[in-house]
Amino acid sequence: MEYELPEELRMMKDTLRRFIDNEVIPIERDAYDGHEMVPEIREKLQNRAKELGFWMIDVPEEYGGMGLRLLPRVLVWEEAGRTIAFPRRKPWIFGHDVSPILVAFLRDDQKDKYLWPIIRG
Repeated sequence: MEYELPEELRMMKDTLRRFIDNEVIPIERDAYDGHEMVPEIREKLQNRAKELGFWMIDVPEEYGGMGLRLLPRVLVWEEAGRTIAFPRRKPWIFGHDVSPILVAFLRDDQKDKYLWPIIRG
């Protein structure tokens, strides 16, 4: 079965690919000190991800995130998987991972106690 991405998703994928190719892969071997990403590198890549509009991709829009659906998130994971700079998804440079499913089932008091502190960092 052949599937062609909509133009908006192709543009997103192209932007991510350029970011990974030009800014992440060149520094991937220096990105980690032991099991943790070097703080200066993490901050630099996070700031660049924010500039490109890829911040908190898993967080619903009503909480300040991108609220990406599954296919766009898969495109991010696919491109991020091309570098050894992200040996695991969490924590990573695209912001906090807050599942929309988790958000849907939290009570307001739980959101105040658990969700907002995560989103605010």
